[in-house]
Amino acid sequence: MGPVWQTFVEQAIAGEHDDPFVGMLRRQIAAGSRVVRIHIELASKAPEYRVLLERLRQLSELRIPHSPSFTRWSLEISARLASTEEEEQRFALVAGDRFEPIMEELGRDYADAILIERLHALRPPRTTAVLARGQIIPTAPGQARKRASRWIDGFLQSMVGDLGKALRYSNKEAASILDGALERFALDRFHLPAEPRSLQSVG
Repeated sequence: MGPVWQTFVEQAIAGEHDDPFVGMLRRQIAAGSRVVRIHIELASKAPEYRVLLERLRQLSELRIPHSPSFTRWSLEISARLASTEEEEQRFALVAGDRFEPIMEELGRDYADAILIERLHALRPPRTTAVLARGQIIPTAPGQARKRASRWIDGFLQSMVGDLGKALRYSNKEAASILDGALERFALDRFHLPAEPRSLQSVG
């Protein structure tokens, strides 16, 4: 086996490396600490998680910035946040992380248009309410549009899988959490007011 191919395979099996904060958290758990509870805080300069740990009946707290590394770790151990509202906040951030490469591939305006189109078709209730029936109609050949729609569906399905499989929420709970996350994501991404209004100004 050639060295380039071997290195590629080894890296693929090992997966992405932890960031330093998650590495420190793993070391504390390996040393005997137990995760008691995880909260998310959005009021600080950057979103971060407060991880409450217990070891030998002593409590300690780690503050860890939001990152794909932390998301991977928490899904790996099926670590839920302390409330469903906080899960919505977390998955709104996860949506931002995962939508970024789609936007880079399709272009911001077209990716947004396809996302809005698919959300209107799928009709998650809270998200649909903030989009308020406004539509941006994509203008692209049918084949390109189908491919983009598949990417958007894959983006949404990845979060459904995380909620339902990794975090073991029921179908109803997963649907509700993701709807709330997408509502938050849409409000922020499209600079929408909390009260439903037409999206015509976004086009």
